[in-house]
Amino acid sequence: MSVDTVEAKKLSYRYPLTDQYVLRSIDLTIQRGEKVALVGENGAGKTTFVKLVSGMLYPSDGMLLVNGIPVEELLPASRERYYNE
Repeated sequence: MSVDTVEAKKLSYRYPLTDQYVLRSIDLTIQRGEKVALVGENGAGKTTFVKLVSGMLYPSDGMLLVNGIPVEELLPASRERYYNE
């Protein structure tokens, strides 16, 4: 199975033990074949967003969907299969 869409819906993230959000209310849909550039200053949340998309972190609020499935519902082995194809 391949990844056709990655969709963020009101995606927010804050690191544990802090009240400050690194990402807040991100709405974004990326379709297969699209090219996306993440740009911003140091500490703006670019790497955090990539970690969320890859399943290394889970959203504090909102949803991240891969092919319409919430990323936290994908088992680690399933996530690896999605991202290695």
